Amino acid sequence: MLEIQVNVQVGVTPEVAAIATAILNKRPAAVEAPKPAAAPAAEPEPEAPAPARRGRPKKTETPAEQEAPEAPAAEPAPEDTGDMPDNVYYPQEEDVRTAMHVARQRIEGKDYKDKPSDDLHRAVTDVFKAIANELSGQKKPSALPQELRQAFIDASRTIQQDADGKFIYTVNK
Repeated sequence: MLEIQVNVQVGVTPEVAAIATAILNKRPAAVEAPKPAAAPAAEPEPEAPAPARRGRPKKTETPAEQEAPEAPAAEPAPEDTGDMPDNVYYPQEEDVRTAMHVARQRIEGKDYKDKPSDDLHRAVTDVFKAIANELSGQKKPSALPQELRQAFIDASRTIQQDADGKFIYTVNK
């Protein structure tokens, strides 16, 4: 036979104890607003014993839970605009993806998505990575900072394949 003993102690502030007592006695409680934190008292006051209850105890919120604001459910985080003016449009990640799609259609053909992976597709991907790396030092074009996205979009419009099969492009920072 396995025997498990659990000892639980719950601390209650005098305000909470007054509210609980008032609720159990079905009368309104007069509770004072919490006082600002002061120097700790020499002796702690004895806690009032909680009235005996049957059944499962109700869940109470801790002060941290009461003050914490609810997090928005599955809402995308707004992009940090820093000190950018409001009247200037900065391309979004989707605009960068669209520019890459348009460039691929121009270079690889309208049906590039239906083709099996080939060397041309990999080469164009490498060009996109090279442009992003040249602009900001990172390889993922959709992760570019807002102020560099337009430069990437402009550079993707200039991608051309020369007679030797190499890709050329112009990057304006």
